[in-house]
Amino acid sequence: MGKVLATFLGKSEESVAKTIERLEEKAGYPSHDVRFLAEISQRQRIKIKELGLDPDDTTGEELFYVLKSRFAQDCRRVDKSLGVDEAASIAQRVDKAIELSQHMLTESEVWSLKTSVAKKIINDNQPKKVMKLFRYRSVSSMLKRADLAELLMATRYLESPTWHKLFDAKLTHQTSANYELRHVRILNLTDDNWRQLVANKTVISDSTMGTVGVVSGNISTETPVLSIALSLLDEVEAVSSRSGRLPLGSINPTLSWWEGTEHLLAWNNGQPVSLNFKDIADAHIQNLDYRQRSGKHAAKAIWSQLMDRYKEHLADLPEELADLEPVKEIAKSLTPKELAFEYEGA
Repeated sequence: MGKVLATFLGKSEESVAKTIERLEEKAGYPSHDVRFLAEISQRQRIKIKELGLDPDDTTGEELFYVLKSRFAQDCRRVDKSLGVDEAASIAQRVDKAIELSQHMLTESEVWSLKTSVAKKIINDNQPKKVMKLFRYRSVSSMLKRADLAELLMATRYLESPTWHKLFDAKLTHQTSANYELRHVRILNLTDDNWRQLVANKTVISDSTMGTVGVVSGNISTETPVLSIALSLLDEVEAVSSRSGRLPLGSINPTLSWWEGTEHLLAWNNGQPVSLNFKDIADAHIQNLDYRQRSGKHAAKAIWSQLMDRYKEHLADLPEELADLEPVKEIAKSLTPKELAFEYEGA
């Protein structure tokens, strides 16, 4: 059983086995790992059947492309329901994506540095490269006219390590009174300079003031609204540490099929394929082929849900669990025969 979990998580069998063994011992041997994998096996077979495929006669590659095709169709349906067609501008798509993201967000509050405090730090530690790029002659003029959260995101890509060291030192001396709880802000970064700063990204974030930004210049008129919204939600999750299931069905009934798939990995002919909505969305957005597929979101969900089961028995989880984070790619180091045998025996 350790082989299957290790492969799903992209970690060595030894490290996973030791962790699970310790958890089982402390929890009284409830066999949560075995039970959970059995549930995943049963659930993913149901989902594959719902796609019109045979769970016993479908290769991982076939399943992967069917999932990508379904996601593409769902994107078109969502665009249509939002009134977005081929003639829609990038600005319209981004605005709809922001609205959609905010609709799906349930808990997106984060402790953020107060604006007045952030302005004082910026005034004392002037980001001269940011000022030059955005054509501000003085820091006072910049602080009056510019969006402070946008400026802080820009410093990440422009200012020197020395500047950031000084800025971070200022942050460490702030008291809790200088922070406030507020919702994550989502900004549409329309300035052309952003396209130069972050050429390969459509969404960026800054945790100092709890902000997520959409780089409009890096989005095409063919990008589905749903794809942009999912990228936004990923960044919001990173900034606010929120997690949980997305209410996909509330966006469009067709998306209900994806609900409950966040922890599912299929194991057809020993080839692991993620059914996680975000993994398939990434594959679609980045136009990945089968060999480039990732299961990082599914692996994270598997580990998180498994740990939740052990938490029912344990007040404190072993400290080393924090180091057992899933890696991005699905591991393929074990033979399909070995893995299929272990998985089917769950």
